[in-house]
Amino acid sequence: MPTRRRPGRPPRGAELPDRDAMLDAAEAAIRHHGHGVSLETIAAQAGVTKPVLYDRVGGRADLAEGLAARLVERLIGAVTTPELARPGWARAIVEPTVQLLRSHRELFLYVTHSHSPVVATRLTLATQSAAPLAELLVQSKRTDDPITAQLWAHGVVGMLNMAVLWSLDTDVTDEHLVSALCALMETGLGQ
Repeated sequence: MPTRRRPGRPPRGAELPDRDAMLDAAEAAIRHHGHGVSLETIAAQAGVTKPVLYDRVGGRADLAEGLAARLVERLIGAVTTPELARPGWARAIVEPTVQLLRSHRELFLYVTHSHSPVVATRLTLATQSAAPLAELLVQSKRTDDPITAQLWAHGVVGMLNMAVLWSLDTDVTDEHLVSALCALMETGLGQ
């Protein structure tokens, strides 16, 4: 009689994908099936069962947090470091953020509102995104108070996240969205 393998394990000799490979599979499943994709579908995309996904990545909230961290890395990489005293500085922050979030629409929606601990995931996304902006605000002498810089950075990140979320279900153009947010940022940060 052949030996039965435990549920969720690949055939003998096959290696389990690591956490990064499972996050890659989750992104692919989200791109293909949308932000409402099930954990079963994500596990199947990774070539494992749901128990293995839970073992390597965790539950839905853990998966969302891992994907949020990846999205933040992309956001930080996409935003150029503008000289904040220069006219039009806000566009260097807003435009790539809007473009990236729209191009990763389903991933953005997955990490911001397909889970029960939504608030925690949104705060993780905001906090990780705001830290580099707060540093930039201090370095550029917009403020010399690190607490004020953190408050402003979280306000800007929150504004961007909420405005982009809202715009996904409207016909507002990217240019209108970017221009309006830049005007608000450039006049609202103490110029």
